[in-house]
Amino acid sequence: MLFVLLMIFQPMLEPAGMLGEQDALSTAGRAAVPDMAVMGITATDGGSVEQGGMNYLAVNSHTIRVDIENLGALAGQSTLSLHYYSSAAAIAVLVGSVAVDLDPFEQESHTFNHPILVTGADQRFAATLTDAGEGDLTNNFNDLDFTVQTVEDGDNLGDSLPPMSAPPYRVGLGSLTYEATVRNAGNVPIQVDSR
Repeated sequence: MLFVLLMIFQPMLEPAGMLGEQDALSTAGRAAVPDMAVMGITATDGGSVEQGGMNYLAVNSHTIRVDIENLGALAGQSTLSLHYYSSAAAIAVLVGSVAVDLDPFEQESHTFNHPILVTGADQRFAATLTDAGEGDLTNNFNDLDFTVQTVEDGDNLGDSLPPMSAPPYRVGLGSLTYEATVRNAGNVPIQVDSR
């Protein structure tokens, strides 16, 4: 009987939510500090492509997008900086910086423009958020590693051309229209022709 009464009244003794489950927005067990994080860096304009897990950027002026988020339980103020390295041994060039103020779990994206004039491998953009009073700074950094190289590549996704045959396909008098769907799979404009 005591067991039955305990089973009936136990949910009333537990706070809102399911038994043994912590509220998703609860900060219990989490330090009450900001936790600024660079979530990703992407080349969004200027000619870029990823092939085989490697990023290839064209010689051009590029727009670089940096996504940041405050993963902590308090608002945080920081400075986001983006640096460019033209080789593994190169000295960093400051592309730009911006002051950020993020509430808990808030996300922002910031864009920077930078010309890339040197071809070669082992180049990178490095984004850094300054310390906002955090206990752990390991996610305040992120890199975009890339090679600067012209990649001319295209894919034929489909067409309405007649198949090869012997004797060759003959076209009657008048106009005839064929369609082809192609995709630029490189980082520079390509020439497309049909043969």
